[in-house]
Amino acid sequence: METAKGSSGRGFRSLTTRLIVWTLLAVGAVYVVTVVVSNSIGRRMALAAAEREAVNETDDAVGRVRDVLHVVEDRTRVLADVLQRLDPAEDELGSLLEDFVRGHPEVFGAAIAFEPGERLPGDGRLALYRHRLRDNPDELGAADLGAGGIRFWEREWYAEPLRTGKPGWTEPYWDEGVGEENMVTWSVPLRRPDGSFRGVVTADLRLRRLDALVRDVEAGRSGFGLIVSR
Repeated sequence: METAKGSSGRGFRSLTTRLIVWTLLAVGAVYVVTVVVSNSIGRRMALAAAEREAVNETDDAVGRVRDVLHVVEDRTRVLADVLQRLDPAEDELGSLLEDFVRGHPEVFGAAIAFEPGERLPGDGRLALYRHRLRDNPDELGAADLGAGGIRFWEREWYAEPLRTGKPGWTEPYWDEGVGEENMVTWSVPLRRPDGSFRGVVTADLRLRRLDALVRDVEAGRSGFGLIVSR
């Protein structure tokens, strides 16, 4: 009995046993570290992949928005150039506006507005406007902003090009009284042969048209896309 107990004690203190124990502990520690590091690397890789996907989706949405804005800008400049070169009569102005709006689905409405006395005697102001009807976008409504009690010359879409002499976008606004829409407007100055300011030609873009371009952007489980003005 004594010999058996002594043998058992010496066994636990033997070099072989200690090597086995320490080897198992080392292997276990390496395994734990490996699992922790692998999980950390995997998490970082997953986050990086999600970030790349979100950036790619955002860049794609930005590209779509810019494409729409650039189309509106370029086509409105062309219309302004036609007006300056041909100087059409008032009845032809309305037809040009209608063709412009009908020919560009992204445009909600368009206006040609003149300085006092440019088309009407005295201080008369002419501002023709054609826009899509909210309930039927295939049909157009018509208005003369100069005759509707709207002081259009105080609106940003008219006053800013007059001040700067350059085309530009307005800040988002609610078009009360005519369009009844949240929109932004691109305005291009019209000039007389001597270079003086004559008026503006504009194109309106509904904010919900832009909103539709970023609505499907997905950034993780709870992220979302939005557009901010300047």
